[in-house]
Amino acid sequence: AESYMQWMAEEVNDVLIANHSDFLIRYFEKLGQPEDAMALANRAAETYAQGGLLAKARLLEGRRNFEGALDLHRKIQERYGDVGGLIGFLGRAQKAQANPRFATLRETLLRENLPSGLLPLDRTATPVAPTRGVLVHSENRLIREAGLKEGDIVVGSRGYRVENWQAFKLIRSLESEAPFVMTIWRGGAYLDLKALPSSYRFGIDLIDYPAR
Repeated sequence: AESYMQWMAEEVNDVLIANHSDFLIRYFEKLGQPEDAMALANRAAETYAQGGLLAKARLLEGRRNFEGALDLHRKIQERYGDVGGLIGFLGRAQKAQANPRFATLRETLLRENLPSGLLPLDRTATPVAPTRGVLVHSENRLIREAGLKEGDIVVGSRGYRVENWQAFKLIRSLESEAPFVMTIWRGGAYLDLKALPSSYRFGIDLIDYPAR
């Protein structure tokens, strides 16, 4: 932590600091220094960098300031288009506080962005070739490191069914701190790949299967 603080003291790029502030904010909070944690969270969020906004949102959620965290997740959605993170937050907030407004907003966002809803991926049925999913149409280093190959069809993530690329991105970002596991169709069978951090990106957009 000391080397991290030294780096922050010397670094002049506020956006870079914001995007790497989460560790130190958590450190201050765990150490019983809430004022320092909030001061750094405010500094990070003021840049409007996605990592900075998210770091402050996590701090407020941890302190059960759900309204404040909601405001920050809304800003992330508006600026960066991350509706999955907002939906994931609303689900956690609803469980923690039983606020019907959170439940209503979550359902509205799901209807608007995932009309079929969050459907569990059925792994008990006899394997049948998927009719919908996300096609890996080309490869690069990031694709290969994720365990994917050209021709794979991604059919699930986080235990939910993936029907298109938009659904995949939304489900991936539901939990910003939890890794995700993809389920793919390859060679006539379903396979679960290794867990990846929610921040993992492929360097390319995958395409809907079948192509529209």
